[in-house]
Amino acid sequence: MRSDFPCETSPYVEGILNDAYAMTDAVVTILLVDDDQIDTKAVRRSFQALKFDNPVIEVRNGNQAMDRLRGENGHEMVPWPFVILLDLNMPGQDGFEFLRDLRSDPVLRRAPVFVMSGSESAEDRTRAYDLNIVGFIRKQNPSKSFLKEVQMLQHYIRVTEFPDQRNVSISAGRNWSAGARTLSTR
Repeated sequence: MRSDFPCETSPYVEGILNDAYAMTDAVVTILLVDDDQIDTKAVRRSFQALKFDNPVIEVRNGNQAMDRLRGENGHEMVPWPFVILLDLNMPGQDGFEFLRDLRSDPVLRRAPVFVMSGSESAEDRTRAYDLNIVGFIRKQNPSKSFLKEVQMLQHYIRVTEFPDQRNVSISAGRNWSAGARTLSTR
């Protein structure tokens, strides 16, 4: 029996679980979009506590996130595959404006986004889901930790098969150069 499975399993079930854990062998980068440094430190502490060693790129608002995702304004492009953790209330471009821009971009529109917000508003949740987020995580007590949220994110990354970004880029009329990490219009 594998030691990282929470219970005893049959060889059949263990094989299925092994396949699920091996689905994503590419390194998935986390783009953390949040202006609150206390929250971002708590997220990073949770990553460390759970030995979640995926690369994390931190930006403070939606404008900076788009620059990183597109490789614009002197920023290196976030490598594919990636998952975005997004706060809603930020200075400059807020989370909703960012989501609208992201979903209107032919290359980036399929990017997986988890909203992490202190908002208790049902309207905010509905608006976010209308913009095709993967999930809405309410910040309960971020100064303590995000352990449960990071565990969920780890599981999501393990079992998700991300689309080949080169195929997505080509269908959108752009070329993705993984080596240079740049995106250019044909």
